[in-house]
Amino acid sequence: MWSRLALALVCLAACNRVFGLDEVQPPDASANDTRLGVSRRPGGWLPTSLSDEGSLDWVHWALGAEPAALNRKAGVTPLITDVLRVRGTLVAGSATGLGAMSWTDGTPTQMATGSKDFLQLESALASGDGFELEVRAGERRVATVYAGSFCVDSKLEARLGDLTEVVTSGEDLLGTTYTIDFASAAGGTLTLGFAVESNACTTGDLGELWLVGVTVAPAQ
Repeated sequence: MWSRLALALVCLAACNRVFGLDEVQPPDASANDTRLGVSRRPGGWLPTSLSDEGSLDWVHWALGAEPAALNRKAGVTPLITDVLRVRGTLVAGSATGLGAMSWTDGTPTQMATGSKDFLQLESALASGDGFELEVRAGERRVATVYAGSFCVDSKLEARLGDLTEVVTSGEDLLGTTYTIDFASAAGGTLTLGFAVESNACTTGDLGELWLVGVTVAPAQ
């Protein structure tokens, strides 16, 4: 004789198969695995090989004091965009106090050494001018931004999905390194915004934001 409990269990299993309920699975936690962290190191950097630091991708701006010059890692699917949504005036700059940049695997310039050039945004506004760039997200990676500033306090804002991290910096003529640790199992885009937080030089020699290069490598 079947007990009432056994019959109930058989009925429940059959109903689940009929209505497809036994195929329902709990959400995959990895599908929502998004992480974002930002750190800042002021005071410049040692001479840097973008080829070594950017094993997945790298970009360098304004080689030869040409504001339109953009060099990137050759032979890979690009992860890093050019600057986007610019507010202010873009020119080229160079500063002897910065650590030199070099690379051996670039395009269109295959090799470069000793570069202290950068893309320079000049601003006559008290705040708000700046630009953005984007980095493709996926498995856990580290993006490094080499930047600097003159006569302004600056702000780096990183956005990935619903996460946002903001780091501020005072004037830094020697350069600042920002490190962004990020991952998104769902893919998507890491957006990096670099903006003037406050500008002490709105006439004459204008306040400046400097963008030297960006690298992307796997997280260690």
